[in-house]
Amino acid sequence: MPAGVPAGNTLTEVSGKALTLAGTSTGGGIRGVYKTPPSAPYRIAILAQNMIIGDDSWPSFGWRDSANGHMHLLLPNGPAMDVQQYSNPTTFVGADKVTTMRSVDGSYLWVGLRDDGTNVYFELSQDGVNFVTYFTISKASGYLGSSGYNRVFFALRQNNSENSLLTIRVWDENGLSRSFP
Repeated sequence: MPAGVPAGNTLTEVSGKALTLAGTSTGGGIRGVYKTPPSAPYRIAILAQNMIIGDDSWPSFGWRDSANGHMHLLLPNGPAMDVQQYSNPTTFVGADKVTTMRSVDGSYLWVGLRDDGTNVYFELSQDGVNFVTYFTISKASGYLGSSGYNRVFFALRQNNSENSLLTIRVWDENGLSRSFP
């Protein structure tokens, strides 16, 4: 499935069941796993189960530029949901959008990463079928540029050296046409 497991982390894949990223490294930062997305248009529907062991550790989802490692990420951050920009795993550049979200509790989260060929969309869902756009931007004017949205990415953002887990229960690259089972 994904590639690019960072040093100090482990990735466990149980075929057809779950994928778990364990952040055990020190010093904080973003530690994640990336994959080349399908051809646009696409939506990758992700059901994440965040099992936080340490303080200030958050699941992160978005895109990573394969040329320079810059990241454009959606992450729950306390009671808020942020879209943030990073130039590397430890350097925060800025935030595109921050909104207090009372319904994000940190345990289960449906995320949609959508690309229509021109724009990218950070989406949220309550049921994994009906997605609402949280933030959208033209790829040409987005943080990663027109050619930089070339790796989908999920990660743990840790601001400390405590262990954390992120389990991906669903990774559906056919997310544009999801239906209830």
